[in-house]
Amino acid sequence: MHELEAKVDEELGLYYIGPMDGHNIEDLICVLQEVASLDLMGPVLVHVITDEKQVGGHNKKSNNIDKQQDEYVSYDLFYNAGQPQAYGDCFVDSLVVEAEKDKDIVVVRAGITSELSLELFRKIFLDRIFNMGVAEQHAITFVSGLSCGRLKPFCIIQSSLLQRAYDQIVHDVDQQKILVRFVITSARLVGSDGPVQWGAFDITFMSCLPNMIVMALSDKVELVNMVATATRINDRPVCFQYPRGSLVNKGHTIDDGIPIEN
Repeated sequence: MHELEAKVDEELGLYYIGPMDGHNIEDLICVLQEVASLDLMGPVLVHVITDEKQVGGHNKKSNNIDKQQDEYVSYDLFYNAGQPQAYGDCFVDSLVVEAEKDKDIVVVRAGITSELSLELFRKIFLDRIFNMGVAEQHAITFVSGLSCGRLKPFCIIQSSLLQRAYDQIVHDVDQQKILVRFVITSARLVGSDGPVQWGAFDITFMSCLPNMIVMALSDKVELVNMVATATRINDRPVCFQYPRGSLVNKGHTIDDGIPIEN
């Protein structure tokens, strides 16, 4: 079939095709069309391999890649135009300040997209940031292991995606009082993304955990202080959330945060 290895996995009852290059859109469409025409009684598994760092090694780039590049260009223009910066920028600037003082601070992020503001941290601390991709459950267990190895992981996950890993939060972190610092992004109502992406439940489902410290900001200063607080907590997990959007004022000087008293 289309010069691909196709076989029946008798033990699982699956008709397997692959692996194939997920960046070759023309071949991928052709294979999917052939699969749709198959007269099979059982399920079909198409194994597709993609690389998020690959921006297109073929003649035609997909519309999604072009759109992503346009978003990067738009962000650069927006950033350089002196417009108000986002809460995410403020968080990363604060985290960089703390990471410069503490070599044990590392960042683990999971989800569909990465916040552009994290590029600043990546450029400065390339070996202290880990991308888990769309594997929120794995990310939680991973940061738990990092913490057990005496590192200080900040786990950055979008609010609506964090709920997917609640089982890991409960069993792999909270019940064992593992020192994980959860950074919940795109919290609260996030506008045009719609109800599916609303971060409306994080405070509720994190607050009911017996060992979790939960924080929510009201302004930039509190966000900076929450980063400093999370860095210095050493006896239980902690989480804090911030919304998507721009800061109210344009001033963006980041000083050392002041830890919040318990």
